[in-house]
Amino acid sequence: MPQDQEALDEFRAAERTGDTARVRQLFTSGRLDAWDASAELKHTPRDPQILRCLLENGADAKGVNFRRINSGEILRVLAEFGFDIKTKCHLVLHNFVKDPDTIDWPLDQGVDVNATDTRFVDDGIPLAPREHDYSNKLLNLVAATGNVQLLDHLVGRGADVHKSLALHYAASPAMISCLLDHHHMDINADSDDLRDFFHASKDSGTPLCSAIFRQNLPVVEELLSRGADPKRAGKNGDLPVLKAVGDDFMFNVGFLPALKPLLDAGADEAHALRSAVRHGKVDAAKVCLEAGADATLALKAAHERKASIAKEIRAGNATERQLDRQERNGIMIKMLESSITNVLTLLSIASFAPQVRLIRDRGDLAGISPSYILYNLLIATFLFATALHIVTSMVPDLPPTEYFLDIGQFAVVWVGQLALFCLSLTLPTYTAAQKRRLAASFVSFTAITLAPTIFEAFIPKDDRIWYTAGLDYLLFFLLAPIMQLLGLVALHVQVRETKSRTTLGALSVEGLYAQTLVFTLGASMVFRVKMLPEYWDGNPSLPPERNTPLAKLWMGIVGWYEMVGWATLDNLIFAFAQGSLWWIARRQSVGGGFGERGPLLEG
Repeated sequence: MPQDQEALDEFRAAERTGDTARVRQLFTSGRLDAWDASAELKHTPRDPQILRCLLENGADAKGVNFRRINSGEILRVLAEFGFDIKTKCHLVLHNFVKDPDTIDWPLDQGVDVNATDTRFVDDGIPLAPREHDYSNKLLNLVAATGNVQLLDHLVGRGADVHKSLALHYAASPAMISCLLDHHHMDINADSDDLRDFFHASKDSGTPLCSAIFRQNLPVVEELLSRGADPKRAGKNGDLPVLKAVGDDFMFNVGFLPALKPLLDAGADEAHALRSAVRHGKVDAAKVCLEAGADATLALKAAHERKASIAKEIRAGNATERQLDRQERNGIMIKMLESSITNVLTLLSIASFAPQVRLIRDRGDLAGISPSYILYNLLIATFLFATALHIVTSMVPDLPPTEYFLDIGQFAVVWVGQLALFCLSLTLPTYTAAQKRRLAASFVSFTAITLAPTIFEAFIPKDDRIWYTAGLDYLLFFLLAPIMQLLGLVALHVQVRETKSRTTLGALSVEGLYAQTLVFTLGASMVFRVKMLPEYWDGNPSLPPERNTPLAKLWMGIVGWYEMVGWATLDNLIFAFAQGSLWWIARRQSVGGGFGERGPLLEG
């Protein structure tokens, strides 16, 4: 090992232990010289006495590393050996934010408290060529430490707080109060007004954006309580809710605790939900749904993302990250579908309330055809039985939660129609013979539809292949078309009944209108359940001349009908029927000059 290297190793060992005498000996013996002293000065020793030794042995104070000047004593030693405090010390003032006593000395020497190094950001990272940060780094970092007294002191010594990003860096509600109440900073100021970057920084935007980026919930809540705008982001920043949601690229990790306060303050929950879906942020999506965001459009975005991920995986990009994205998106789709189903279920319950209430208030069903009530109940029974059959035949054991939710929607409609049916049997409107025919028809139909599907659930899956196939044929190919025609027949008989009367009787205009809207929305199942691409590939086992595009289309339509078409068509027909009745009833009530609660109560 060369002698000078050994001497340098000895110097560094002495520096670590603070052995000043050994350092002096290395220089007086000639083993180290002025060139070595200048080279070591670039590392700026933490020990002031070691620093003094280097300067006494020829090191140039101008070569010091500003970033390593961290004490007042070091600063004074450098000043003794020609370091230009007045013109250079502004570059290191922010190093002393935790040592307020040291800051005053450079300021007393004439250092400009508003001067700052525009080529670096606060953490010392140099900027790209031609990029600049003009904000006062000293005030920024003082705000970040939460030292209100020091900030007030510096302002008292001439610091211009409006040339800083102190509000963006504020680490406590107390600092927020100081900056807003005493120094009157703009609560929605844009950080990019004091920056000239070629890209959006992670903390770009308003103070609210910065607080979310720094994951400081007390500051987020304080800013919102003081009127910070949750819909402002500045020129280059992302909206606060997008920063709270986070992204899928790890540029913005997100800050979930801030999302609910933002939504409560008026942030756009729909925009936040779409972002959560786009980036696979399941927990954020849950918060948005709880805040009332509409899941319908978000579900469409989730299915588009599903197709995009599947395409990348099929292209050979089945990385761990892609598989994770696929899993999270699958969870997202199930959650959104459950949310839509829950809303539809509640709306379905509510849609029956006006009709049931009016019948109970009147004590009769005058103006409502018994066939209309029966046919609607038979259709609801068919839909409930078919939904139960699909779930039972799709899963080997008890259905998971999401299947129960879909069954629940059909069950609610069935219970609503059953309630009207029970009223028709208990109230004195219809004759005993009519009631017997109604009851017999319902029991017979239930025996061939709902009862077999319930029984199917108790048969071991391996033993019910032929039973399931028979139910498929009965429900989808025999009964389904009949039920859709029956929906139109129900409309016909009720229109005839309504037009034969001078009053609407017990027919609720409000109920008809509500059910028109709800069951039109219920037809959205066709958009919620997506068909796999394989359904449109036909039968690959067939020869090409038989597996034609027309054959593929036909098989796809059959598959679509078995999966969702049966429910979609029945919902649309019922919505059309109720809408038509509403239009006729409304015209008749308006033309006759009576409302639902007035002469409608007449028999």
